[in-house]
Amino acid sequence: MEPATTGGRRPSPGRRHDQCGTVSAAYAIDHWTGHEENPMRKVVLYHLMSLDGVAYEDGDWLADDGPQLVAYLGRVIATQDDVLLGRGTYDYWAGYWPTSDFQPFAGFINGTRKHVVTSSAPTQDWANTSVVTTPAYDYVTALK
Repeated sequence: MEPATTGGRRPSPGRRHDQCGTVSAAYAIDHWTGHEENPMRKVVLYHLMSLDGVAYEDGDWLADDGPQLVAYLGRVIATQDDVLLGRGTYDYWAGYWPTSDFQPFAGFINGTRKHVVTSSAPTQDWANTSVVTTPAYDYVTALK
């Protein structure tokens, strides 16, 4: 199935919508935490979802929901070093975010290391992207 197009709208950070209405999430790796002798990073799921389970992208909902949501997004991404994406979310976002000026997310996602878990090479290039070629569990364990 082909990824959904945005129709000129900004893809939502943390979710992707396809023709079946499914939602994919982005995972992020937080800054180093723990003791200095045994540093460990956290894997964090940032998933935006409606209470009724209906997910669609009608208009510019992120900005429309007000400055509080944008400020919250800024606080969440400020702690993240890397982002793990599935192939569908990567393809969807790579078609929009590299040329976006929506802050704080555009600056974050374009400058952050992205790790794409996929069985085939992405068709679009995006700066700071690595394709995961080993089992995802082993790859994430090594990142931590």
